[in-house]
Amino acid sequence: MTEPTLRPIDHQLDTVASFEGNGFAVRKGLQRLPGGQLDPFLHLDELVRTTHAPGEALGTSDHPHRGFETVTQLIEGAFVHRDSLGNGGRIDAGDVQWMTAGDGIVHREEPAPEIVEHGGTVWGYQLWVNLPRAQKRVPARYQSVTRDQIPEVRGDGTLVRVVAGEHAGLRGPAVTRTPVGVLWVEVEPGRYVDLDVPAEHNTGFQVFAGGGWIATPDRSLDDGQVVTWRRAAGTIRLGVPSTASAPLRGLFLSGLPLGEPVARYGPFVMNTRAELVEAVEDTQAGRLGRIPAEIG
Repeated sequence: MTEPTLRPIDHQLDTVASFEGNGFAVRKGLQRLPGGQLDPFLHLDELVRTTHAPGEALGTSDHPHRGFETVTQLIEGAFVHRDSLGNGGRIDAGDVQWMTAGDGIVHREEPAPEIVEHGGTVWGYQLWVNLPRAQKRVPARYQSVTRDQIPEVRGDGTLVRVVAGEHAGLRGPAVTRTPVGVLWVEVEPGRYVDLDVPAEHNTGFQVFAGGGWIATPDRSLDDGQVVTWRRAAGTIRLGVPSTASAPLRGLFLSGLPLGEPVARYGPFVMNTRAELVEAVEDTQAGRLGRIPAEIG
């Protein structure tokens, strides 16, 4: 069997520990790359696996977004969310919430009531995907994808869950506004998985647990690292030594770069400074709305 040509590696670096919301721990990877992003991906926070005591779990306060999309998936635990459009719901383990902030929305996310009351474990991630200039002011919307809607590709000691994009002939359920792929990848010790994406896509992988190797066994990849590949033809290979004590688990991203100017300020991502000023003014004037008070 002929070995595939492997895609050349571009960057490999460590994530950094930080805190978001009201104080929950995260690990940041893409933000450390040159330019602070992997176009069209702006931001990836791993919500660090944490077991909370009763009354300890925290979420976010009400906050706005405009000009991009957020993708939230929980690996363990459950969240609840509400927004200024009157939407609300629950994200259980394995579920995905794909929110197009577009023209603007105010929302909040927090651990499910039973986790706040009784304690429990929460682990997941939030990804920000940029919108092209022509779609930054589209109406806000949600896509709620449950775990059983996400196709799985199982191999000999490997698992790929296709949230968006395509892998091994299976397409993910999330509808994307530009060509992107979001894959949850797991590889057991002594095994490897090959991923094939268009040569013109930017690609990256962030390790959430375990460790392994990239391309060949002599190039190690550690827990908490992020790796990117050059835009070139070739297969991406992720493996785990047979001596490892745990599987490699993480998030693989691929996307066609937008190649547009990026202007960022807090929860707003636009193309120009003037658009950022407008977003701040619209928020202060209440034009992005407010989350309705809960009654009862």
